[in-house]
Amino acid sequence: MDGFNLSVLGSWPFNEQFSAFAKLGVLFWDAEARGFGDDSGEDFSWGIGADFNVTGNLTVRGEYQMFEIEDTDSVDLASLSLIYRF
Repeated sequence: MDGFNLSVLGSWPFNEQFSAFAKLGVLFWDAEARGFGDDSGEDFSWGIGADFNVTGNLTVRGEYQMFEIEDTDSVDLASLSLIYRF
């Protein structure tokens, strides 16, 4: 299975160090399974998360994202990222 997600992100800063965000998007995917055939589609995605600015250049981001793919139980992602701005 492969695909890509296109999202719009809205961010709400609470102060200079902490902000929360939400995003809405569309997942474009293509799946191949031996003996089951091929399938592809476009489905809704959404996510929430928060950023914590450690220094002027370093941010820690926690995020949860859900992909609402038709005919599946659930596809979700939880991630923790370091973002360095230069």
